[in-house]
Amino acid sequence: MSPRSAAIIVAACLLHGCSEDSTPAGKSAAVPAAVATAAAPGLDDGNRVFEHWCLPCHAAGPGHPGTNRLAERLGTENSVLLDRENLNEAYVQTVVRNGFQMMPPFRPTEISDRELEALATFVVSGGGRRTAQGAKL
Repeated sequence: MSPRSAAIIVAACLLHGCSEDSTPAGKSAAVPAAVATAAAPGLDDGNRVFEHWCLPCHAAGPGHPGTNRLAERLGTENSVLLDRENLNEAYVQTVVRNGFQMMPPFRPTEISDRELEALATFVVSGGGRRTAQGAKL
C-alpha cells in the first residue's frame, strides 16, 4: 500500500470517528491513554521514516550520494548523518522540508509534520544513541 493510500484510509477513519453519531449516548468520547501515547512521535517513528526516505542516500559507506556529497562539502567526519553531533532538530526539519543543494524537498504528503518531528529527533539523537542533551548513551 502506498503512503498516500494509507493516509487516505487513516483520514477517512478519523473523519468517520468524529461524526456526531460515533459516540453512544451517555458514553465519554475521551481518547484512551494508549492511543494518546501512540500519537506522540518517537524514535521508532523516526527510524521508520529514516529507513524509508533517508537511508538510500545517507547510509554509511560508498554508493550513497547524500553521504558522498556531505563528505565532499564537510569532510568524512560529518558525512554520515547519524554520526553527526552538530545538528539540531530545527535545522533537520528545515532541510528535509525545503531541500538543500542536490537533496530534494519532501512535501507534507510524503513526510507528515508529525513524521518530520520524529525524524528530526531520531537524526539528532544519532539514531537513538544519544539523549536529547547530546550525551552518548
